[in-house]
Amino acid sequence: MQPVRRPAKRRASSCTTGILPPIGETARPLAFEGRLDLDFQIIMSVAPHVQRYIEQPETFRFSLDGRTRKYTPDGLAWTTFGQIFFEVKPKAKLARSPDLDGRLESIRQECQTRNAAFSIVTEDEIRVGRLLSNSTAVWSAAQDIDRHEVQRICRILRATKFPSTVNCLALCLGPRHWFFIKALIGLKFLATDLSKPLSSRTTVTRGGRDW
Repeated sequence: MQPVRRPAKRRASSCTTGILPPIGETARPLAFEGRLDLDFQIIMSVAPHVQRYIEQPETFRFSLDGRTRKYTPDGLAWTTFGQIFFEVKPKAKLARSPDLDGRLESIRQECQTRNAAFSIVTEDEIRVGRLLSNSTAVWSAAQDIDRHEVQRICRILRATKFPSTVNCLALCLGPRHWFFIKALIGLKFLATDLSKPLSSRTTVTRGGRDW
């Protein structure tokens, strides 16, 4: 599924635009509009509870005050607890129009008809704790690891009892254990709470991806 509208060209927009490369052989790139959108997409790409994320999934059309109004969500995530449409907006812009120009209630109703939730995300949610820095680190590791290395590490870890700790996994994986652990978290073979600092005592569980 491709975005329903073409992202703004940089020469015609004050925001940064570009393409976020995919993680994994079956994923596709994501087009982002703005740095905050890019940061959120990185988090969605590696979040353990997110099964799939796409940008600008569809345009809602609804009647408001006798007029036809439109709204395109910034993203849609399929998660382990349901579908969620997202609006990604800087706090300063949201403060000027917290009800999204009077459309918020109608947007929520449209999401309900699709059996989905709706969430507005600002930098407060994106930059909570270590979420963004950890997500960026595991995303980068997942980009850099070779698929044959992934297969080798998965074979080593199949006999491991989870939950485990980074310390315990280090005994199996050797001196490059941090790189391997981060890559497998990014690829969702492993999972941990990315909002907390990563340390040798960090608890690691099996991810949602089949080994």
